[in-house]
Amino acid sequence: MGGEVMMVETSHGLQQEEQIWMTRIRLRSQRRILWMRDRSLSFAESGYTHDLNGFADSSVITDREVDRILAAPQVLATAEANFYDRDEIAQSLTRQIQMADDLFARDPVWQRLQQVFRLSTLERDLLSLAIALEVDPFLRRVYGYLHDDATMTYPTLWLASMLFQWSSAASLEPDSGLVRWRLAYPVGNEQVGSITSAWVADPAIASWSIRGDCTDPALGEAVLWLPASLAAETTCLYPGLQQLQISQTPDSILLQVAGTGEVLARAIGANNQISLSDFVLV
Repeated sequence: MGGEVMMVETSHGLQQEEQIWMTRIRLRSQRRILWMRDRSLSFAESGYTHDLNGFADSSVITDREVDRILAAPQVLATAEANFYDRDEIAQSLTRQIQMADDLFARDPVWQRLQQVFRLSTLERDLLSLAIALEVDPFLRRVYGYLHDDATMTYPTLWLASMLFQWSSAASLEPDSGLVRWRLAYPVGNEQVGSITSAWVADPAIASWSIRGDCTDPALGEAVLWLPASLAAETTCLYPGLQQLQISQTPDSILLQVAGTGEVLARAIGANNQISLSDFVLV
């Protein structure tokens, strides 16, 4: 397991280690659900039927739900922030979230992902939600609960913006690092920019972020990891080229030209300081 970890308490009162990015998702989900229940969306008060699976009867649309949906977004955002400030459980979760965020900011695995692929904070958070399903598939049910829609069990831009409190204008572009490198991608033919598109993580990136360095499963047996001790003993594929490189003096210039004899002749003729001995022909 790579990256920062945090000690968390299970539902049975046991202490166990958890990767910090998973802790962020769990804590923020718990806090958001507190708010959902507090704003009078509890199924009993709203006229929904409710079973032990945790999902509402989506065939029923109540007056209370319609009023909530049509409320001004800024009013809801202010009410949510006020709830987090006054509720004792929400206050405790907020403190834990701040601690988890501080640790996550120093997580070497996610720092490397962001730097190498030039991911924005938005892209990083969405990717973490997608990878989390590879750690705990039952989170799909939590995602459905948070969407208030049992059919929406994968992360969406909307869900990420709610949990991580992004700007309402947050969006993904087709040339963003997350999309360009296919670290995660929309399910089926859904659109990148849609806030309701379901996202899944690339299996190789998910495995690397969870378990550390590994080979992309798509490569099969085409690539093998070799320890340094074995790599030093392997046969050089092009011994002649290796010897040529070793024999070069610090002032030597090694040029490689791919093309016809005419191209090579023009290259040499353009600079009377070089000769055929400077070239490796391919």
